[in-house]
Amino acid sequence: MQHRVLAATINYDHPQRGMLQALRGLFGAENVYDFDYWQKRRVQSDADIRRELLEVVSNFQPTWLWLQLQNTGVIDDLTIDRARELAPTAAVVHWMGDCRTEVSEYLGSICAATDITYVASAGHDETYLRSGAREVRYLQHGLDWEEDVLGLPDWDPPFNVPDVVFCASYYTHFPAA
Repeated sequence: MQHRVLAATINYDHPQRGMLQALRGLFGAENVYDFDYWQKRRVQSDADIRRELLEVVSNFQPTWLWLQLQNTGVIDDLTIDRARELAPTAAVVHWMGDCRTEVSEYLGSICAATDITYVASAGHDETYLRSGAREVRYLQHGLDWEEDVLGLPDWDPPFNVPDVVFCASYYTHFPAA
């Protein structure tokens, strides 16, 4: 079976190249649809973006919806429920790439509407499960070789991966992983 992925990630000043690169590498570029809802938000209403997303789901028929919604409020749980009706065999996942001490009502509704919530911060599992997530797993995001390691394109200020990386946690209220 050929998988088709609809990726709806947060894009601020640049695309989420690492995520898209990984998905395209796994499934082939022709099988990954990049739905840049955050860029669309600059010119469209949230309601129009939700409608357009559902049109894409209906036409593209993904087997996997890869969402990065954070606390944006753009795509809601009702839209996810409708997307499930349009593509009933699709797995719907939500990836969180930041640390949170609590989960908002909006984010809790997203976690409850998706099959699985991936978190990039170890120790957040229970927080998301209490908010209504069906399943929570740790999934650290990867690096984009050109962008994060080689520094292409140039960023101001520049970002380079150091030879040594110190990993620790300041948050004592999260249980150790």
